[in-house]
Amino acid sequence: MNQSLALKNVKKQGKNYFIYLFALVLSVALYFSFLTLRHNPVMRVVEERMSATPAITAGSVMLFFILAFFLLYANNLIMKRRSQEFGLLQLIGMTKQEVTKVVRVESAILYVIALVAGTIFGYLISKLMTMLLLLIIGIEEEVTLYFSLIALWQTVVVFLIIYVLVMIANSLFIRKRSILNLIQFRKQTENRARKLTIWEIIIGLFGLGLIGAGYFISSVMFSESFMSSTSQYLGVFAMLLTMLFVLGSVIVGTYLFYRGSVSFIAKLIRKKQAGYMPVKQVLSLSSIMFNMKSSSLLLTIITTISALAIGLLSLSYIGYYSAEESAKQYVPHHFSFADEEERNALQTGLDEEGISYQSHDLEVIELNLDLSDVLVDEGNQFFGDYENTVTPVVSDSHHLAEDVEPGSAYLTGMNAVLGSMLTFQDEGTVRFTVENEQIELDYTGLKDEGLVSYTFASGGLPILVVDNGLFQELLAEVETPQVDYAIQLSDEQDLSQATALFAELGPYESMANSQLEYFTDQKETIGLLMFVVGFLGLAFLFTSGCILYIKQMDESEADQPDYTILRKLGFSQMDLLKGIQVRQLYNFGIPLIIGLLHSYFAVRSGWFFFGAEMHIPMLIVMGLYTALYSVFAILSVAHSKKIIRESL
Repeated sequence: MNQSLALKNVKKQGKNYFIYLFALVLSVALYFSFLTLRHNPVMRVVEERMSATPAITAGSVMLFFILAFFLLYANNLIMKRRSQEFGLLQLIGMTKQEVTKVVRVESAILYVIALVAGTIFGYLISKLMTMLLLLIIGIEEEVTLYFSLIALWQTVVVFLIIYVLVMIANSLFIRKRSILNLIQFRKQTENRARKLTIWEIIIGLFGLGLIGAGYFISSVMFSESFMSSTSQYLGVFAMLLTMLFVLGSVIVGTYLFYRGSVSFIAKLIRKKQAGYMPVKQVLSLSSIMFNMKSSSLLLTIITTISALAIGLLSLSYIGYYSAEESAKQYVPHHFSFADEEERNALQTGLDEEGISYQSHDLEVIELNLDLSDVLVDEGNQFFGDYENTVTPVVSDSHHLAEDVEPGSAYLTGMNAVLGSMLTFQDEGTVRFTVENEQIELDYTGLKDEGLVSYTFASGGLPILVVDNGLFQELLAEVETPQVDYAIQLSDEQDLSQATALFAELGPYESMANSQLEYFTDQKETIGLLMFVVGFLGLAFLFTSGCILYIKQMDESEADQPDYTILRKLGFSQMDLLKGIQVRQLYNFGIPLIIGLLHSYFAVRSGWFFFGAEMHIPMLIVMGLYTALYSVFAILSVAHSKKIIRESL
């Protein structure tokens, strides 16, 4: 009997179960396709170039937690929607155990359908995912459809675990509530938290203050003065404590903001209208005032993880987007050697292949410079003594350098990380001592171009470019200057062939760098990270969007009697729809906007660790995320439109 009733309920509750089943199928497809990628034979080619398995394994674990949270929460929403039905079943004589068994059978049917359909769909999209990964990391390899029995088995086990967790949650939901509580559960939920207290207003404002404090500290946490002051009092734990404070203040502040601030703002808008509000504002503000508080924890989780997904994806894309620029910064020439014989060996190979090139012997010396006059915040000791800073020096005869007037100098090629922490003046004086004689040079500014390989740069500090006459005098005082033996190809089209020859001649005993190899390594490593983070971000975008859609679907159906009354009073479908559109704009837009703000300040605080350009990659990521997220808002409006149309 229970099985028969469960089958009838699945058919009858198709409207309630459709979005849940759709989400379940897509969850299975995402997980199965991700595991199939890990076991695909083409990944052996990837493993020869880089270690991809740990990243994919970590991604699959995180994906499990994302999907488990989503399915548990979505199932809880479905149970609340059906609470009255469960109460009526007990009222006609069924025990709690029998009702629980019916629900268990219903869920088992849904999970079997989802596993079959999701596996088929995941199998079909796994090829597309593999091709996308290879495209991102720049590996050319033929990809075919591949079915992994190991991936299937792991997927079944994972979703069996989720099914057991869901059944435990369902059993507790039914057993903890009496028949009367089940029948009135939705109504109690709708009427909860309608009164806004002074205390909620205070904590809402306090939440805004915490968010503002987190934003401010995140914007200065890598500045020279802040790092110096915190390190003085907190030592090596300064940065860790600062990051934990920023994270905690933003998360707690977001929760308090949803608990009090949003409802308070809605109440102010209603009060300003003096009770005369169009139906559009009535329908939109009511949801904000009465439901935002009860959803504050969920919205905090969605906002925080959305910000985390957008932030991590932005940072990885910044690194991917800036890989070529970073390669030219760290290895300005196509090839760079610390040993002349190894450079000559590559030259011989290039000659044999008929590849045209130019050789450059770039001499580099190191001096203890006094940079205190050209640095802001003189006397800061966090990075060392600015009056005795070891700095590489090159001549303006360097073919990439600009001409320097005698008695002048400029700095160039600053590491992006240090460049974000150190602030240089536009002009000043650079001093150093040679043979007990102090020399002063007019500093003319800081430039971006790298001149020698990072092998010869001192800890990422910029290189000082001086007049060739002075450089030769300084060179005479140095017994063994460093030499960057560089090769620059005449034609970029020969770079791949030359890089292959460079790799064949290795391994090298001394430092040897290839611009293309550095670019390729960066592209592959960051590309893999971007793929995994992007996949997890897509999974969370889908799950959070579905949760919000289910909640709004539930609210719209609960409000259907109100729509009927308003329609009878003469309001048109368009009047009601405008109010619903504004409500969905609030419900979907507020978490999105706050999540974007969180991610912006997070990325802004440390983007320079990943690349040389922040705004373009970040705006691209945010634009794509917003566009995909908006799909669920549009679907929610479409569902509400259907409810309004059926209300009369």
